[in-house]
Amino acid sequence: MSDSPIVSIVIPARDEEHVIAGCIQSLARQSIGASRMEVVVVAAGSDQTGAVAKTEGEGRFGAFEVLQLDSGNKNAALQLGCRRARADVVVLLDADTEPEDGAIAELLRVMSNDTRSVVHGAASPRVVTWISRYWELNRRLVKDLDFDGNLSGEFVALPRQALPTAELPQLFPADVSAQDDLYLGRTLRQRGWRIVYAPQARATTLVPWTLRGLMTTMLRSRRGLMRLLPLWDAASQAAKSAVLVAAFPLAMLAWRRSDVLALMCLAPLLVHAVATGRKVVNLHRRGLGDFRAMLPAFVCLDLIGRSCKLWAFLERIVGYTSPVPFRGQRPAVGRSPGPALRRA
Repeated sequence: MSDSPIVSIVIPARDEEHVIAGCIQSLARQSIGASRMEVVVVAAGSDQTGAVAKTEGEGRFGAFEVLQLDSGNKNAALQLGCRRARADVVVLLDADTEPEDGAIAELLRVMSNDTRSVVHGAASPRVVTWISRYWELNRRLVKDLDFDGNLSGEFVALPRQALPTAELPQLFPADVSAQDDLYLGRTLRQRGWRIVYAPQARATTLVPWTLRGLMTTMLRSRRGLMRLLPLWDAASQAAKSAVLVAAFPLAMLAWRRSDVLALMCLAPLLVHAVATGRKVVNLHRRGLGDFRAMLPAFVCLDLIGRSCKLWAFLERIVGYTSPVPFRGQRPAVGRSPGPALRRA
């Protein structure tokens, strides 16, 4: 049938009653037509996420279903949802992410140019503060300025062939509860799939917009990264972080004895700051955003992130396993971020 679903949207959602409606409404506005989409919401938690999703989505799409996840993390939800997906293309969509009207069509267009590709779109913060701008700058540097080749998981399109039912436990293992998108991308690359970035497939998403939220998310992310990386790679990244984090304190101590010694201690941090500044200038020259004024704040927040990475590596070395939450910062249940902070 010409109106049969051509894409399945799988949405894992835990305690997301305050954002799931916006996500589903954004799907209903997609240029490919709601009737061409199958939407599978996998709801978990103790709130009304499933009920809100059903109210918003029932009758608006070619097919719509709400599944209940009794236990498990995001990967468990993705396993369940992908088993039910029937279309030739599956889009994994975070419940707090709202694709722009043509985003799904753009993902499909990019995929059509390379049948062995897995494509992710470009996300920007919905709540705009200097903290969320730091997140956006990081994303610009590793996606738009120089694509890092890794999968970012706010919304990802995959051919159904990349998700064999029998292999879903290996693609979405239950013991990976942070950096699941990084793990999925690495696993797919090992199986011959290419990771592609589609900058014109745009969406807004909820990212940390307060310092406390950012630090919590940083620690969660770095813990996941340090667990996933081979030990040598993790040690190398931790060593670099240690050099940069310790540079300023060591320079202050060395300054009492010798200005030259203090400058030598500070040199790695200065080189890092200059290199970052050049990248920020290049972003501006290419019309990818003007972040020059926030460079000092960026360097400081980057050092906090590297401290979290170093801490996470030490946890791995001593064998400490910390609990990892389902996801990062959210507004209080029943409340949305203030409209004055929303991106136009």
